Amino acid sequence: MAALIDTLDLHSLAYAVGSIGIVLEWRAYWLPGGRAFRRWSATGALFWAGQYFLLNAWTAGLSMAGTALRTLLSAYMTHGAGKHWTAAGFTLAFAAFTAFSWQGPISLAPGFATINTTFALFYLDNRRMRIALLASSRR
Repeated sequence: MAALIDTLDLHSLAYAVGSIGIVLEWRAYWLPGGRAFRRWSATGALFWAGQYFLLNAWTAGLSMAGTALRTLLSAYMTHGAGKHWTAAGFTLAFAAFTAFSWQGPISLAPGFATINTTFALFYLDNRRMRIALLASSRR
């Protein structure tokens, strides 16, 4: 019985952490600037990563941690070759992560979503980027 209570407490904590991530993401969409949007969105993704880690969903947690890093870096890598190399690196990382966590064709959905949002974050203007993120969101 004590183990069940501990599990329920951990699940409650995990979902509370995930709920904070949702609120932070919603807050991001209220901000007009692209850089502020990315900072808040990345912070929300870190909370989701924490939720997944608390639920022992390690691949989802690592994916969300990578998503947070990608989102944050996209705010600062805005010009030159560094921007293109960073976008290419995250694209390859998410493709590899998809292959590593393959569970059949259904694994393509989150893989495509993370790659599409990578391109949106690095190459689309603020408004089109947000629309693409909403359309490709797997969260």
